[in-house]
Amino acid sequence: MSGQIRLPQLARTINVLGLAYNLLFLEEPWVLKASPSNCPQALSELVRWIRNRDGNSLMDYSADVATGCFPEDSRRSWGFTGDSYNKILQQVAAQESLRYSGFIGHSFGAVRLGYLRHINLDWSILTRPFPVGADGRQIVNARARAIEDMQRRVTGHQGMPRALSIAGVERRFDYLSALVEVGYTQTLASTGRLAGLDSDAQAAQRLAQQYWGIYGAGAVSPAYLAYLEEVCSAAKGWPYAYGRYNSVTSVLEAKHASCFLLKREPAELVYGKEPRCIVTGSSDTVTPAALIAKSVLSRGRAIWISSRERAHASFDQLDVCLKRLAGEKPAQ
Repeated sequence: MSGQIRLPQLARTINVLGLAYNLLFLEEPWVLKASPSNCPQALSELVRWIRNRDGNSLMDYSADVATGCFPEDSRRSWGFTGDSYNKILQQVAAQESLRYSGFIGHSFGAVRLGYLRHINLDWSILTRPFPVGADGRQIVNARARAIEDMQRRVTGHQGMPRALSIAGVERRFDYLSALVEVGYTQTLASTGRLAGLDSDAQAAQRLAQQYWGIYGAGAVSPAYLAYLEEVCSAAKGWPYAYGRYNSVTSVLEAKHASCFLLKREPAELVYGKEPRCIVTGSSDTVTPAALIAKSVLSRGRAIWISSRERAHASFDQLDVCLKRLAGEKPAQ
């Protein structure tokens, strides 16, 4: 219901290799959760203010989201927790008479793998993983550097274009947000889209809306709440958001502003049994490879594979991981 995210492609990749596994995908809780009455407006007001800086306090709006969308009697219900994730998997296994053999985690799946403390696995694969072990400031800085490097290589300049430096706050916000969003879906052939964003306000706004989950007449998808709930808990030390929108860093800080008001429980990565494999993207601007290499991921023994595909959403090289593990996996 929240989108297939190329799941059929993933299934075909596994089947082509002759790996006879049942595949289980869990829908995130926010898809079916009913919003508290004050939540949609509080969330829309927060994102609206973040975009246009109308002079009110960001922390006031963040507090409204914290109280309106995360009431004490139902905290952390938009996304998964370690307990809820394990409980669901155990219930499915009991009902369907399944034994879990392996885990494929893309991006934030690295944190979800850390939830599986009570489920034994024979192998695990992580593609473009969230840098478990890094703090919020490290994540923001590494992403900003990767985005600016991409921008410089594609457009010939870095940071805010001169023509936009004196533009209105909304225009600057949309442009910088668009730079962040391009990293999720761009391919080697489509990076040329960046070249026109400084002059195409509508294109920049569309990409910015995708990044912030804005739809309709300013409504915001509750997927953003699930994102905050889990990401804020996955790392400590998220930076404070303030100042003008003059860099990618400022937009990334604003995205995580509410982390100050939500409970933070830094995650730990728990590997399944050997063997395992990790795919990083050499030009990925969402989970930069250099940051992953410095995180807790590098402490474990693993097969490391690099992908040249820029798009963070790409499953490139997953088939290579599967092939490498197929010869070593235990008998089923």
